[in-house]
Amino acid sequence: MSDDKKIRAELIAKKIKDLRVSVDWSQSELARQAGVTSAAVSQLEKGDRIPSLVVSRKLASALKVSVSELTCDETASSTELNSEAQLFFREFGNISKLSGHDQELIKGIVNSMKDKN
Repeated sequence: MSDDKKIRAELIAKKIKDLRVSVDWSQSELARQAGVTSAAVSQLEKGDRIPSLVVSRKLASALKVSVSELTCDETASSTELNSEAQLFFREFGNISKLSGHDQELIKGIVNSMKDKN
């Protein structure tokens, strides 16, 4: 592993461990919640490897954070933002149940945020 990849792996390892500890989970519990193996979580927390996109998504979902937060990536892609929006609406409901005025407010906020990126 190159020096850059090793540094990145160590940053991700610390982030995963910090997030896991913040919810008071063991490595085994995180693995169970995310649908990955305990060995994978252990390797990631040791910085032995960088998680694949699939594993990153599973871990982020289990820990209720974005993939960019989990992987210490400060520039979120539009695909990731779309995934995060879908997760938000799955978790907090469909805006079609809101009044037309409230729907427009939410759309305005989303468009404003999108324009900043």
